[in-house]
Amino acid sequence: ALGKSGTIHIGDTFGIGTLKYNGSGDVTDRTVNLAGSTFGATIDQSGTGLLKFTSDVTAASAGSKLFTLQGSTAGTGEIAGKVGDATSKTSTTTVISAVGATTLTVSDTKSFRVGCSVSGTGIASGTYVTAASSGTATLSAAVVAPGVASAATITFGGNVLLTKAGTGTWTLSGANTYSGRTTVSGGVLACSTATSLGGGALIINGGKLQLDYTGTRQVASLTLGTSAQAYGSYGSSFSPATNKNDTYFSGTGTVTYSPPTTPTTTTLALTGGSTPSTVGAPLTFTATVAGGTPTGNVTFYAGATALGTSALNGSYQASLTTSSLALGSYSITAQYAGDAAFGASTSSALAIQVNAPVGTNNILTCTFPGLPATTIVGSNISVTVPYATDVTALAPTYTMTAGATGNPLSGTARDFTTAQTYTITGADNAIQVYTVTVNKTAASTAKGILTFTFPSFGTATLAGTNISLTVPFATNVTALAPTYTISPLATAAPASGFSRNFTTPQSYTVTAEDGSTQVYTVTVTVSSALPTTFSWAGAVAGNWSDGSKWTNNLANGAAPIAAGQANYTLNFNVAGSYTATSDLSAGCLLNQINLGGAVTLAGNSLAFTANGATLPTLNQNSASAATISAAASLASNLTFGGSGSGTVTLSGLLAGSGSLTKNGSGMLTISNASNTFSGGTIINAGQLTM
Repeated sequence: ALGKSGTIHIGDTFGIGTLKYNGSGDVTDRTVNLAGSTFGATIDQSGTGLLKFTSDVTAASAGSKLFTLQGSTAGTGEIAGKVGDATSKTSTTTVISAVGATTLTVSDTKSFRVGCSVSGTGIASGTYVTAASSGTATLSAAVVAPGVASAATITFGGNVLLTKAGTGTWTLSGANTYSGRTTVSGGVLACSTATSLGGGALIINGGKLQLDYTGTRQVASLTLGTSAQAYGSYGSSFSPATNKNDTYFSGTGTVTYSPPTTPTTTTLALTGGSTPSTVGAPLTFTATVAGGTPTGNVTFYAGATALGTSALNGSYQASLTTSSLALGSYSITAQYAGDAAFGASTSSALAIQVNAPVGTNNILTCTFPGLPATTIVGSNISVTVPYATDVTALAPTYTMTAGATGNPLSGTARDFTTAQTYTITGADNAIQVYTVTVNKTAASTAKGILTFTFPSFGTATLAGTNISLTVPFATNVTALAPTYTISPLATAAPASGFSRNFTTPQSYTVTAEDGSTQVYTVTVTVSSALPTTFSWAGAVAGNWSDGSKWTNNLANGAAPIAAGQANYTLNFNVAGSYTATSDLSAGCLLNQINLGGAVTLAGNSLAFTANGATLPTLNQNSASAATISAAASLASNLTFGGSGSGTVTLSGLLAGSGSLTKNGSGMLTISNASNTFSGGTIINAGQLTM
């Protein structure tokens, strides 16, 4: 076990360290630290079960790191904590890099690795390392004016690069912030959320990326195999991606590679009204988005509650006026959603204070216990409640301006089928009358049966107001008790689970909340089709009349009928020792028996008979010894054959006018001294013992 608490340090200044796990599964809260400078760490899950790290993966020392997850197909791994970047690292150049050069030579050979960002005088924005060796970094973009001087300070980003290698599956389920390249070169890398996948470059070459989330993850670039991909959204055939590719992707999520957007800034101002304000007074907020020519929408929030959304105008501004803020303090923000060319941005919070209205006779708050919040606009108070709410005896509570009195009193029960008035008298005897209105939502008209199930027989088919199910031959349908689900707020009769006689169609009436009804007709049809092929389901003893011991070609749970049929095939192919007893009628008709285990067929007598031109057969298809102790009548010529070498013993009485032909390599033993069958005996192959 990996233990609890503390930190596992992997790697050092001189190379990549590896943690190899060979156990049967473990969950640890220990932090993993990529301890090296520009080398990194590998975790190898070569055990079985799940190896899960619930704490963060850190990179305490400066410099870019490589974090590799690998292992075998037997075990799986999961990083549930956050994988983040390290701090940047600086180095100094040892030679001049002129404008147009694509390499830097620096004094510290361990300050960078492929994929990390590069910045400094003469380095273009967005440049990163594409190759690294012996203190020389190859750049993704050429040096720009004024060039890079000798002894100049260069900053290499502390990007963490993540690689999934080997076989097996590793899952990332944390909200990861690492910015380096993600490479999937073997096995499966699964991401539980969009933010579990890093937003840097993505390369999938030899493995598969499993996106187990809804939505998309923006990546800096995308390479599939060795081919760089064009802008677009990518995912599996089960995702909404424009570019579907099941070779490299699975799951329902997508990744999006799109042109970089121009950053924006959003500022917010109160342009109408003032703070402090009063309840019911209008306030106008105006957002301005700077950074170019952005388009799109701005949503205004009071804390986490959206107040409304407005579109940017030609001056890149959006405004919202509201009178809905209740008594209290608020942090108002504006969030610009971005567009194809300009990035999203959020304003700083604007503090707004809403006070009680000026006066001595105001209702400040009004609450109906257990019901939605009220709205106070001037001297009108309203609330909207569900349609089924009994409003004849509601007892709202309210608060008033200090020193005021109210009539009727707070908490008094009243009939709100019509609007009610409340008279508030201030300490200065000034009077204000409030009208309180309780509105009901519209009654639901939904009156559907959503599901209809017959226990033991499955879910019925719904087609409009007709519900139907076909049950196996000979099923007793006089007391079936179906269960069903209906639309929310609706009722139905008869009740779900109520037993009814389905020898004729039955009606079910669903009543909506508004009183309208819908009648459904349920029809149960007893199948006239009979199964002809039966297979014993397990290596357990049982009677042939027990349908649970068989599977059949119609998958309807039926056993053979008592008299049998000339087209019956009975299979006893389950390995193991068991006895299957025929409690069907004596002389039960059948055409073929196939044996595959050490089975004993006992009980009432059997009658091997022809099915049209198909003569009866008894086949031994295994090396196990089998016994048929039940008596058998040979109404037609019976052939013993099959692909197995096991012995079959017929110990029951053989009667009838049919003959017996021995084929195949197995041994057939006839042990009953009183046999009376009168047909011939032919031995074409194998051995017949009598």
